[in-house]
Amino acid sequence: MKTIYEAKTVDTVTVANIKLVSVSRKNKKGDLIPIRTLGTPPNLVNKYYSIDEEKIYVLSGLRSENQGYLEFKKNSTIDVYMKRNGYYLYSFMIPKYKGILLKQFHVKNDQIFAIYDKHLVSYKF
Repeated sequence: MKTIYEAKTVDTVTVANIKLVSVSRKNKKGDLIPIRTLGTPPNLVNKYYSIDEEKIYVLSGLRSENQGYLEFKKNSTIDVYMKRNGYYLYSFMIPKYKGILLKQFHVKNDQIFAIYDKHLVSYKF
């Protein structure tokens, strides 16, 4: 395999925001054992992607600087890049379906097939 190009997404995370905490758990004998674990779940930057024709579609897990908090909570944001060189093209949002955010998706021609938990919804571009 040969690398064609490397590119970065438009998300601006440069350092992982990970918090470790110490907790104690009992072993089988009842002794307390100290354990280090994540204090909070990590933020996923790029949750999922799909490729169609000449574009790469990336489901972003982060709110952009120009996006309001409520807008971010009500929608899923997909960033679009050129497949051949990784250049960012644009972003668009897909709303929640029955109160559920988008989990996965697939783009084919002028349609996006969105998976919301147990629901499959198609949208036309």
